[in-house]
Amino acid sequence: MGPYLLLQIGDRPDFLVHPGNKITFGRHGKNDIPLSDTTVSRVHAFICWYEEFPKIFDCSSMSGT
Repeated sequence: MGPYLLLQIGDRPDFLVHPGNKITFGRHGKNDIPLSDTTVSRVHAFICWYEEFPKIFDCSSMSGT
């Protein structure tokens, strides 16, 4: 299967992040993981593989990641 990152968030379905995939999260409903917290930007951040490891990248959110 190769390397992957498993995200488990409350009662939501699990997300697998494989090399080459990107998972976005934020308040906007089109994100892979939509969040309802008002302190989170519409497109807050994303997780993808950088070199050999998964990494979280901030999308210039106002409150940071």
